Amino acid sequence: MLHLVLAAWVLWASCGGEEATGPSFWTAELTPEVLVEEGRVAVPVGAPLAAEVGATRFLAGWVPWLHEGRPVMAAGRDGARVQVVHLRDRQRTLYLDLVEEDGTAADEHTALTDAAPDGTGFTVRVSAVGRPPSWTEIEDVAWGDPVEIPLPEGLSPGRLLVEVVRAPGSPPLDVAAAQLRPNLPPGEARFSDGDGEGKNLVQSGWSRVEAVRRVAPGEAVHGTFRPPDDPGEGQVFRAVVEDGRGVELSRFEWRQGQPRWSRDLRLSTGDADGMVRLVLTAEGSGPAATWEGLRWRDLRPAEVATAGGGDTGPASGGKRASAPGTGGEASAEPPRLVMVYVMDALRADHVAASRRAGTGDGEEGPDAADGPPPLARTTAFDLRRNPETSATFDRLAADGVVFTAHRSVAPSTLPSTRALFTGRLQPEAADAGEAVMLAEHFREAGYRTALFSGNPYVGPAYGLDRGFDHVAEGVLYEEDPSAPFNDNAARVHAAALDWLEALPAGERAFVYIHTIHPHNPYDPPRDLARGFTRRIHGSAIDGSTDTLFAVQRRRRPVTGADRARLAALYAGAFAYNDRELAAFLDGVAEHVPPDDTFLTLTSDHGEELFDHGGVLHGYTLYEEQLRVPLVLWAPGWLTSGHVTAPTTTLDLRAALLSLLPSNHQPPGDAAHNLLAPLPDPATRPLFAAAPSVRDGLVSLSLGDLKLVAAPGGPRVWGMGLGLGRTRDPEYVFDLAHDPHERQNRAGLEGIGEDWLRSRLRAWVPTRRPTGPEPPTDPETRKKLEALGYLR
Repeated sequence: MLHLVLAAWVLWASCGGEEATGPSFWTAELTPEVLVEEGRVAVPVGAPLAAEVGATRFLAGWVPWLHEGRPVMAAGRDGARVQVVHLRDRQRTLYLDLVEEDGTAADEHTALTDAAPDGTGFTVRVSAVGRPPSWTEIEDVAWGDPVEIPLPEGLSPGRLLVEVVRAPGSPPLDVAAAQLRPNLPPGEARFSDGDGEGKNLVQSGWSRVEAVRRVAPGEAVHGTFRPPDDPGEGQVFRAVVEDGRGVELSRFEWRQGQPRWSRDLRLSTGDADGMVRLVLTAEGSGPAATWEGLRWRDLRPAEVATAGGGDTGPASGGKRASAPGTGGEASAEPPRLVMVYVMDALRADHVAASRRAGTGDGEEGPDAADGPPPLARTTAFDLRRNPETSATFDRLAADGVVFTAHRSVAPSTLPSTRALFTGRLQPEAADAGEAVMLAEHFREAGYRTALFSGNPYVGPAYGLDRGFDHVAEGVLYEEDPSAPFNDNAARVHAAALDWLEALPAGERAFVYIHTIHPHNPYDPPRDLARGFTRRIHGSAIDGSTDTLFAVQRRRRPVTGADRARLAALYAGAFAYNDRELAAFLDGVAEHVPPDDTFLTLTSDHGEELFDHGGVLHGYTLYEEQLRVPLVLWAPGWLTSGHVTAPTTTLDLRAALLSLLPSNHQPPGDAAHNLLAPLPDPATRPLFAAAPSVRDGLVSLSLGDLKLVAAPGGPRVWGMGLGLGRTRDPEYVFDLAHDPHERQNRAGLEGIGEDWLRSRLRAWVPTRRPTGPEPPTDPETRKKLEALGYLR
């Protein structure tokens, strides 16, 4: 008996014996993956990640269509992937039940799957999920109904990815249902409240819980394991820490037959520097065990653990010794004029300064040493043939600070502007509630505030006029068939100059300006339209909103020349606004000297120009709709330069608020002030959401990896409308190797993808999916319809 007590004491000592301190492993920001074996392969349902369908599911490459009112999953031409869960090594079979041939396949399904009447071949391969792919080809898979895919033995427990690739000329692989047999009885893994902020995990049966976290060398997981009081025959519980390649770093194991007292855990991450995975497994039938108070403990020396660093924000000069938030001595005197100037729907790659900054030679390209990868360009139109497109923008950028990786948090005006004004991401920003608006902060600090917006979404109809002393109603865009071109910029500028001229001498002002350029209709003056389309032959397509909607909804076919002409008209619309901006700023300088002006020049979102087959904006989260230009021009405050670290709309809001006297700056802003030192891009998640999609569309980027969640129910999941529609419930893109987002790598990107999904799953349930918001009055509806909304 004594030797058992001594053995237990040695085990306790080896596992730590110390109180677990540090942050809880189960944070509100990361939702773990709970895996049990399921027979049915689930189709995507519900709003993104809010309605869990289990880990055994159709993943990517499947085209949904309806057969007799029921969803059918058709394997796409480039391969289709299914994710399944297996928790014990044994022979298993994936059965694909096919739709009986009746010749009623949907047109969209036929086009996307490239169906052919002859040929029978396809190949199948399998790899583990959550680590770099290591494919095993499955031989002797015969065509039949059902198709029987025997999974090889010897595969590591966890998630498996089964990929089916149809041979050229093979018939459609239309799957009505999919089953995985045999299955272990599903276990249970549930969380209960523990001591303090921590949670306890109660686990039994056949189950597996995976949680991913970023660590530094020398960290460890601490906690307590409490075995079941009366364990069943053969019950086993394990805790394993592994790196991104699946290599085990440390392990704890308890088996039925061992003493039934609690054990302290200490699972080291060793020299791992990056993401690791904690895997907690239960095997066998019997009562539950409990993992209590799992926490991280930093075992590094204090001087190492607290060391920091990071890129700094832009340099400053003139009236301030340093930019706000950089830690230097600064004048208490804020700028007299703070102006936010937004060109609606302007892509980053249409501003030459945004493409050039950081490359050193003025040419954009995927091999540039600095800055983000270029956006896609699938038309014959080349901006370098029209160097005057962004002449004013570029001149301001040369004297200011260019942010080459700035992103909007939404692909449409209302949610992105709400985020700027409220500091809240959609959809919770749809109800601003008690949020203090950006303009209210400036007004409380003694600024006169004015709003000049050509877009009806930015104004009284949706509550975005709060905090503005003056709102110019007469500058809203109105469709006028008799007008020679869209002159919204000129009208916005004239109204703003009139207001500035009327200000008392020395009065401080906060001005928000929003023009409808290059937003549809793509309708520049005749000289610019001719200049930008002169090299394009064989097309007379116009850039009206009606035409663009007909193209988007596949009611009007387009040629290569049509695509080039629409892109050229879009660029011409931007060039018109850029030209008008020069005269406007000259007029502003007559009232407020440049050394006392802080100008923000940006856009609310981007635009698709056939990058992914479609046009317009609001219904995808591809980079061409999120990447927007940002230039800060303040001769008396900032020296010129460029910043390549990622920044967002919320960072811009924080920077603007930092211009206010310290007693008027709101406390506890979660966003990073882009005028202050910026965090390491590899550690900073960037969210975006598209509330225009009724069931929700959300994305999360970290470094070069990006996840988009897009399920919404049968025939609804996917991104885009009409011509640009794609049909995957999830998308994972490696922006470093695939900057144009052509290859959906869902299931293939290992531990980084798992972290993104865990973080996004935790973020989404707290946000209520919305849809297009109805207008508040008939006049607003008319104006929104003129811009292509609400159709």
